[in-house]
Amino acid sequence: MKKGIGFFIIIILYLATSFFTVGGNEIAVVQRFGKLVTTDNQKPYLYQSGLHLELPWPCSKITKANLNEIRSLKIGVLYQTEDSPKIQSVSNENQELTFLRNADSYNPSRFLTGDKNIIELKLTMQFRIHENQLTSFLFANENPEYQLKILAESIVTDLISRSGVDYVHPSGLAELQNLITRKARKEAIEQDLGFYVDDVSIDSVMPPQQVKPWFLDVSNARADKEKQINSANNFLLQKEQKSKADSQNIINEAYTFQNKTIENAKGITNRFNQFIDQFSASDDIDYNQARYLASQRMYLSTMKRIFDSIKVQVLLDNEQPADLMFFPDSSPARSESN
Repeated sequence: MKKGIGFFIIIILYLATSFFTVGGNEIAVVQRFGKLVTTDNQKPYLYQSGLHLELPWPCSKITKANLNEIRSLKIGVLYQTEDSPKIQSVSNENQELTFLRNADSYNPSRFLTGDKNIIELKLTMQFRIHENQLTSFLFANENPEYQLKILAESIVTDLISRSGVDYVHPSGLAELQNLITRKARKEAIEQDLGFYVDDVSIDSVMPPQQVKPWFLDVSNARADKEKQINSANNFLLQKEQKSKADSQNIINEAYTFQNKTIENAKGITNRFNQFIDQFSASDDIDYNQARYLASQRMYLSTMKRIFDSIKVQVLLDNEQPADLMFFPDSSPARSESN
C-alpha cells in the first residue's frame, strides 16, 4: 500500500513538470523531443507570461529569455571571461615565464591610430536580444556575448586604424561613437548573433601612461586654441552686430532728417504759394509781381525771426567807422544804469 502511494506521488510530481510559468518580462520557447515548436510560418512559437502546460520532462525542454532586458558589455576593460583561453606558462629555473598570452585579456584597451599613435580606449555597449533572431541567440551560438565582444573590438580597431589621433580625441569623438554603434548593430544582425545593439558610448580616450603628461599638454594647448578662436569669433560677432546697429541708426537718422527736410521745404513752399495767391488776388498785380512781393515778404519774415533771436543788435552806418570791441556788462545793475 505504501509503495502504491509513493509511486502515485512520484507520478503526480512527474506530471507536475508539465506546468511551467513565464515571468512578466519573459518569453519562452519549447522543444518537443528536440524539435522547436513553431507557428504556421515556421517562426518559433513564443509563450507569453503566465502559466502554461506542456509535455513533461524530458519530452519537452523549456527555454526562457527576456527580450526587454538591456545588457551591457565593456570593451577595453582588463578582464577574462570563463570561456576565454587560459594563459599557459612554462617554468624555467624556478621562474615562471608567460609563454602564451590571451589577446583578449592581455591589453585590449590599446589601439593603434592611422597616424601610428597608441591610445587607450574604453567603451560600453548596450544591447538586447533581437526578437527576430531569438533562435540564433538560444541555439545557434555557444557564447553569443563573447562573439559580440570580439566583433565590437574588431570594429573599433578597424575604425581607429583609419583615423588620426586628433579625430579620435577629441574632434571626432561623437562621430566615431555613432559609427561604432551603426556598424556594430549592422554586423551583429548580419552575423546572426541574436542581438540588437542599442547604443555604444565611449567612456574614456587616453594615451598610454608613459606619454600621458605630453598628451595632456597637447590637449590643453588645443583647448586653449579653441578657446581663443571662440573668443575671437565672439568678439567679431559682437563688433559686426554693433556696426550693423550703428549703421542702421545712421540710416534711420538720415531718413528722419530727409523726411523732416522735405516736410519743412513743403511747408515753406506752401507758405510761398499762399503769399502769391494773396498778392495775385489784386487785379493790378500780375503773377511776376506777386511772386516778387511774396519773396520780399518771406525775406522780411526770415530776417525778423533772425533779429528776434539775437540778444545784442548793432546797426552800422557804412559811412561811419565802428568799434567792434563791444563787451556789454552782464550785471543787471550796470545794464539798467547804462
